[in-house]
Amino acid sequence: MKLSHISLALSGLLLLAYCSAGKKNEESISMRSHVVVEQEREEELSRLRADWSGYDFQKTDLAQLPAYFEPKIVSFIEKLKPLTSTESNTAIKTLLDSASQNKEIYTYFIETFGNYLYDANSVLRNDAYYAAVLEHAVASPWMDPDKKTTYRNMLDLVRKNMPGMHVADFAFINKDGAQRRFYELNGEPRLLILYDPVCAPCSEVIQQVAKSQSLATWVDHGTLKVIAVSPVGDLRHWQAYQTNLPRKWVNGFDVSGTIVQERLFDLKMFPTFYLIDEGNHVVLKDTDLQEVLSYMQFNSKQ
Repeated sequence: MKLSHISLALSGLLLLAYCSAGKKNEESISMRSHVVVEQEREEELSRLRADWSGYDFQKTDLAQLPAYFEPKIVSFIEKLKPLTSTESNTAIKTLLDSASQNKEIYTYFIETFGNYLYDANSVLRNDAYYAAVLEHAVASPWMDPDKKTTYRNMLDLVRKNMPGMHVADFAFINKDGAQRRFYELNGEPRLLILYDPVCAPCSEVIQQVAKSQSLATWVDHGTLKVIAVSPVGDLRHWQAYQTNLPRKWVNGFDVSGTIVQERLFDLKMFPTFYLIDEGNHVVLKDTDLQEVLSYMQFNSKQ
């Protein structure tokens, strides 16, 4: 009996030591991961400063603008990724402060940032970064009133439905002709797809989404709801397109045209994807299928 008690006591101590060691190991890994992330951020900040340190924007040969500056701007954007939003905004505005020494160079920078950060086909597209660029542009003395108005309108649009914000609510009719509102369809995360039923490239992308086995599984298990809404086009075209969408998706049409008329969403292209959480907050803005799958696979319990 005594040996049995001693064995049990030793087993308990060993288990406690194992659990304690495991916990310390997890904390150590977490701490090392945090240190690595911090080191990466500091390294990128140092590189960003070094890239433009001491550069004289006043003496630039304007004929060499694209050849010299475009690769540097692309490199600059890529180095922003590990930074916090505050750090990236500061880095962008600091660079534009320097570029504003010369009107032609400053204008070139604003336009080139737009090409890479806002163009629908750019792999570097990023609304948060572009908002910082637009904020600088609308405050710049180099911009004429008409250009400032254009950039101010773009800034208002870019700021809508940013990650963390409540997504814009809107009304639509479903395939049965019943009036619905987006906020009514809560309870689980929702993938919102804004599409044009007569757009051939849109149809190809939507079919890729429809064929995703992971997505179908989440929909079947109630882990995700897919809501596809057409904010443009003719009602008859939308009705004819319904057979192309999975039966378990919610298919809607904005009869009133409110989405486009009131610019509720920044529709750079069709289809446009948003991932929305149960509380109607934007999780992913203007995203793609792969990013949605990655997020859901990491966060889904199914």
